[in-house]
Amino acid sequence: MKCIGILIFAAGFIAAQEVRSRMDITDEWNDEWSKPGVLSELASADAKQRGLPEFDEKEFAEALGWTGENKTAKVHIVSTNGTQSEYEIDAGNGTCVNVTVDNRFGLDDIVAVANVIGINIEIDHPALVLFDGNNIVHAYNFSRAADILDNPKFDRTKDTVIYIHGFLTSLSSESTTTIISSYAARNDHNIIVLDWHSQALPPYFLNAVKNVFKIGAQAAGAILDMIDKGLSVERLHLVGHSLGAQMAGVIGRTIQRESNGAIKLPRISALDPAYPAFYGKDSVHLSEKDAELVDVIHTDSGVYGAPISTGTVDFWPNGAEGQQPGCILNVCSHQRAWMYWAESLQKNAPLYFSSAYARSWMDFKLSRIWRFDPKIVMGYGCLFGTTGNYYLLTNNESPFARGKQGMLFR
Repeated sequence: MKCIGILIFAAGFIAAQEVRSRMDITDEWNDEWSKPGVLSELASADAKQRGLPEFDEKEFAEALGWTGENKTAKVHIVSTNGTQSEYEIDAGNGTCVNVTVDNRFGLDDIVAVANVIGINIEIDHPALVLFDGNNIVHAYNFSRAADILDNPKFDRTKDTVIYIHGFLTSLSSESTTTIISSYAARNDHNIIVLDWHSQALPPYFLNAVKNVFKIGAQAAGAILDMIDKGLSVERLHLVGHSLGAQMAGVIGRTIQRESNGAIKLPRISALDPAYPAFYGKDSVHLSEKDAELVDVIHTDSGVYGAPISTGTVDFWPNGAEGQQPGCILNVCSHQRAWMYWAESLQKNAPLYFSSAYARSWMDFKLSRIWRFDPKIVMGYGCLFGTTGNYYLLTNNESPFARGKQGMLFR
């Protein structure tokens, strides 16, 4: 199946009430499509509830005049002040939709189209993206986050995980897709990804750091809206990698502050939380106060990842200094954190990431272990109430877990 591409070229913001639109498929005007938001209304999941016509993929393509695999439709939208946007939509039979949005107008329309004719979607503003297995169901602006609970694919009887990606990554990155697939295989979670990829781009890392705090605060408001609408706080779990781990901390702190301490997230799992710009003098970073359980996996201490204990429980596989087994570069070690997490999600895994409590990596290597409990594991199965620093050894390739053998330095 080929990928359906949606390219949006925009200049400025366009007010919906000022807009007229044109679908250049047969070089004829189609007045029906000139109505603001018509794409969104025709394609939205709740069209039936609002008494609007429902379109399946084939019907929607026919409605747009797409009669062949290689047909291309162009939407040209012009506002009264002269600014304009052009949407070029390849109407093939593919299942992948990539969306680039340079302005705010028409975003809901384009997302709605994508949700009808494709699976994967990338958008240029922060969004909470609901998945059904490995497939995208819908991408929600923060202002509409509470609508997630009304989606028929959201199961209120399941736990909900919100995964937050890091710097230079997105919905289509290996780290994100691997985490999604691992949760999908469990089939016991609502899977949501906080997609902020366009604000997590180079060349300026410090700009991305600023966005961690800005977007984290906005996301906290969105999650509070979801809680107000009935999302179970007790069944909510935030997981973040690198900058995403630091953003999870921002979300946790903001929720506590905005609720006057009435709401505290039960768990944040931080996968090698970002180090640069977060652990200097007077810096604000992820801490054990951000949730009831803040479990941290350190894999690249002091380079890309945090060099100090920063959670209620901190796991230091292979000491976390230098390279992880099988890695040559620090970026590989940094990525190992999400790989370990993904493996820990396996149900009935033959081996787990059993860990031993010790005062330091050196003590662990010298077998000065203060607590030897095979029930204490790194990853998804980490028990509430676990505190302190835990050490373990891993294999140099998948499967990484060594079970009880990983608790002894040899």
